[in-house]
Amino acid sequence: MKRVLKTKFVILLLLTTCTLGSVHRVPSDYPTIQAAIDASTDGDTVLVAPGTYTGDGNWDIDFKGKAISVKSEEGPESCIIACDTLHSSSGHPRPDSHRGFRFQNNEDNNSVVCGFTVTGGGNISRKDEGGAFFCEESSPTIRDCIIVRNAAESGGGIWARNSRMYVSNCIITENLAAGYGEGGGICLISGETCFVNCIISGNMARSVYHGCGVYCEDGNHQFINCSITGNRVKGDRVGIGILFRAERENAICFLTNCIVWGNHAGSEDYEIRLWQSLGVVPISIELRIKHCLIGEDISDIHDSYGMVSGNWLMTDPMFARNGYWDPNGTSDDLSDDFWVDGDYHLKSQAGRCDPNIQSWVVDDVTSPCIDVGDPNSPIGLEPFPNGGRINIGAYGGTAEASKSYFSEPLCETIIAGDINGDCKVDFKDFVLMATHWLEDNTPN
Repeated sequence: MKRVLKTKFVILLLLTTCTLGSVHRVPSDYPTIQAAIDASTDGDTVLVAPGTYTGDGNWDIDFKGKAISVKSEEGPESCIIACDTLHSSSGHPRPDSHRGFRFQNNEDNNSVVCGFTVTGGGNISRKDEGGAFFCEESSPTIRDCIIVRNAAESGGGIWARNSRMYVSNCIITENLAAGYGEGGGICLISGETCFVNCIISGNMARSVYHGCGVYCEDGNHQFINCSITGNRVKGDRVGIGILFRAERENAICFLTNCIVWGNHAGSEDYEIRLWQSLGVVPISIELRIKHCLIGEDISDIHDSYGMVSGNWLMTDPMFARNGYWDPNGTSDDLSDDFWVDGDYHLKSQAGRCDPNIQSWVVDDVTSPCIDVGDPNSPIGLEPFPNGGRINIGAYGGTAEASKSYFSEPLCETIIAGDINGDCKVDFKDFVLMATHWLEDNTPN
């Protein structure tokens, strides 16, 4: 019997070893990221050392349909894909423009990009979409990336059509939809996409009504624990943080545990707008909001069709520091303004993470966005005391979530059974335990 078990173990070990895939290192094994991808097969990993990567083979990166992972060794701050194709004066792409990544060969969610800064991308001359990421009829996974200062006709940061893209823990900021295109930060056409724990801030679109931060047309799109703020339309025009549009087919969008606040332009500002085209074939649009914060007034949602449902707060989210547009000394000229990014951790009298000093600080106020997320959402890695309920916004469910405050001195002692951290074991703790009973937060 022991010999049989040992034989089975050896076979299992061999099978596991064979399916781990190979690691291709850049630049020690291959001079460019594309060269490493070309040498890879399904299941392999391309591991990229810290540095700035530019030029042929390090932009317009194509997975060519392969189910592989392209990852940085030490995260996006130290691994930069510099497409270097924007005019320094205007921020618009030059004729010889390039983007960061393109997915157009039916890649699925096993095609992964993780841990890069993608900047300077633009692609006006060949394709009018996707400054940093272009995705058509493909479904890649994008994680832990910073997508900053890219430009395109539509989707300055990300453009996707008929795709099932999954994007998590990304910062999408200072991107531009040039000309009359849609979505300064993100443009999504049909398909089913999902954005989780993302910050979408300081993006700009030139076109009226077309969504300065996010533009979603048709399809099924989800935003979970995202912070969408400070996006605007260039000039004195209508500003919309997110535009949901039904153009050729029915559209349904979901916002869960999100903050959509402080998106501005001109005289008419909307955080969210629904737009339903009236064609020969009847189509419908629906927006379902669950446990979010949307602006500070009911008028911040422009809904002419009565198709918005759910529950949300309307108030200041109390970010640690708001981002803002600096007028650059010319308050009457919006064209030369530049974005100064903020800190979108939530203020807390019990403690919030300060990434600049890599420590916890205590504020004199507490954000209304703490402990108000969907009670069915797992609290994940939120630190103690966490109230047993997820925060809303980009850091909800993460190790950088702001701590819960109970209007009394913070409990310094961990007491068995005290789930919400108020130094008492009572019915509130029982309710929290029952709500999350048998919950599985194991990472996928």
